[in-house]
Amino acid sequence: MASAYNKSTDLLDYWTPENRDAFAPALSSPTAPNFPQLSTLQLQNGSYLRLKTVSLGYNIPSTVLSKTNVFTSARVYVLAQNLLTFKDKDFRGPDPEVSADAGNNQVVGESFFALPQPKTITAGVNLTF
Repeated sequence: MASAYNKSTDLLDYWTPENRDAFAPALSSPTAPNFPQLSTLQLQNGSYLRLKTVSLGYNIPSTVLSKTNVFTSARVYVLAQNLLTFKDKDFRGPDPEVSADAGNNQVVGESFFALPQPKTITAGVNLTF
């Protein structure tokens, strides 16, 4: 536990003879003293439902555009990504879809240091002259 990274307070709940229902089996491992000992007790339900991409657009009617004598077509739109995520209430990670890379003694599928996907909203106008 001597690494420079922040740790989850869950790791303070490690196994001792008095604490047999602990989150972690040990505070650290003799083979990897800077990393908490992992176990199947830390497996979580990663089921989720996500509204991934929504696009709404409106084409301006040609009858309106003909009055301007400038545009032959015009469209306004809004695009949203990662708008809503529904996940198990007990899931402790930031995002069930992401995982950390296989470097730094971690394995793919873990959410250790993984950042959630950003929510983005983009608006725009397409004009044809």
